[in-house]
Order: sequence, then C-alpha cells, then structure tokens
Amino acid sequence: HMPPTDGGWVFYDKGAVIDGWRYLASSLVEAEKPLAWGPTGTDDQFYMFEYPYTQLGYGKEATDAIVSHPNWNSNDYAPTYCANLASGGHDDWFLPNIAEMKLMHSVLHVNGLGNFCEDDHSAHNLYWSSLGAKLSTESYGNSLYFRFSDGWISSPSTTQASVMMVRPIRRY
Repeated sequence: HMPPTDGGWVFYDKGAVIDGWRYLASSLVEAEKPLAWGPTGTDDQFYMFEYPYTQLGYGKEATDAIVSHPNWNSNDYAPTYCANLASGGHDDWFLPNIAEMKLMHSVLHVNGLGNFCEDDHSAHNLYWSSLGAKLSTESYGNSLYFRFSDGWISSPSTTQASVMMVRPIRRY
C-alpha cells in the first residue's frame, strides 16, 4: 500500500497503464457519507451482476451506466454522489464494485488504513457497491453491499432505498 496521494489511498497497482489506468485509489474519509443507493418507484431497468461490471477496475462502468438514468441525477444516491464528487483535486470518482471493495478491505482496512467504519451512522460498517439490478416493473431494485468489519458480502436482496456508507474510489 502507498500513503495517501492524489486525494486518496492507493490499494491496487497493476504494474503498468493498461486500458488507460494503472492504479485504484480510495477517497479519503472526508468524502465518505451515508446515502441511499437509489430512488424508488421509477421504471428504470438495469443489471450490473455480470461481466464486465464485476471485474476489478470496472466499478466506473457500472457507476456510469446507473447514473445515465434520468431518475438518478440526485447526489442523494450513492452512484451519483460518487460520479459528481470533486475531491482531492479530482472529479473522476465512482462507486466501487465488490472486487474493488474486497481489495480495499484486505489492503487498507485490515492494516488500519483508510479510516473505514468510523462514521457515527448506524450502518457505519456497511458500504454500498456499484453492483445492483432493477426491473422496470419493480418499485425498487436491489444492490450488493460489503461489511468492512469482517469482509462479508451481502446477497442481492437489500432494497436500494436503504441508507449505507459510500466510499468513492478512482482509477488512473
């Protein structure tokens, strides 16, 4: 791991710039906040539980696909907050997927880095991922979340209206 740089904690280095990026970095704790994943009662439809959205580094594509829906243009929703964030001199943040969260947990959190789980919100150790799904006929979709205290991954059964922690990341 590397100390905070460019506004965040580097938790992955693939060794070379491939597909336009080399590093993944978590934002500093100041950019973290508790939010709902998305709105309810919309006719939006998406499915992020598949390739490439589940791959390391592809939380950005998942985030971009979600926030492209017009009902998701509020910073009160986790993916949109990340996509619109300007922090540490950068504006290319996104909501991490589960693969990215697993690395943040093993590289940063278990080594006492990154200030995870410190918020006073009741869900302070539960973090939303960018992996979610919704049918147009459903009032709300469901998304995966990650429990930073022990690395547990939820089933995709949690309503997107639930409020959990959001930790933006970026790739560069």
